[in-house]
Amino acid sequence: HSNAHAVTASSRNLTDRQLQAIGESGGMVGLNFATCFLRPDGRDSADMTLDPVKRHIEHMLKLAGEDSVGIGSDYDGATTPKDIGGVEGLPVLIQAMRDLPKVCRYLHLPVQSGSNRVLARMNRGYTREHYLDNVFKLRDTCPEIAIASDMIGGFPGETDADFEATMALVRAVGY
Repeated sequence: HSNAHAVTASSRNLTDRQLQAIGESGGMVGLNFATCFLRPDGRDSADMTLDPVKRHIEHMLKLAGEDSVGIGSDYDGATTPKDIGGVEGLPVLIQAMRDLPKVCRYLHLPVQSGSNRVLARMNRGYTREHYLDNVFKLRDTCPEIAIASDMIGGFPGETDADFEATMALVRAVGY
């Protein structure tokens, strides 16, 4: 996940040449929602509009092409714009997918675990049901979307039942 260096001069963000190379090679980049990579001032603050997000997407689309830019980000541990927040901000992303038809229909949506007990122990701000509800809404809105995720197996204290709940979530989502 990365953003455009020409929009926000962070060393983590991709240069124009790197974005062009991604497009030329048929690769893909997912926009990162961490505010320090979005804000022109580099601050780690959620107090921002979504305008910089749109500027990054537009710049990345111009250089990499519409099949090479997706929406992907880790939510936990990163400060994201207040309108997105965590996974609870998925409706904002669904609207972005509708409003930006040239964005690749890909979303990296980390769940970490399919067990509410483990999610609570990880201090995630969502439940398995909330995650699945949002995935199904997203698929209703954008049936062709590809969804990717991160899972943590063997989290301290995870039981066989917790692991099976994660596997059931994987089957339900159909990553």
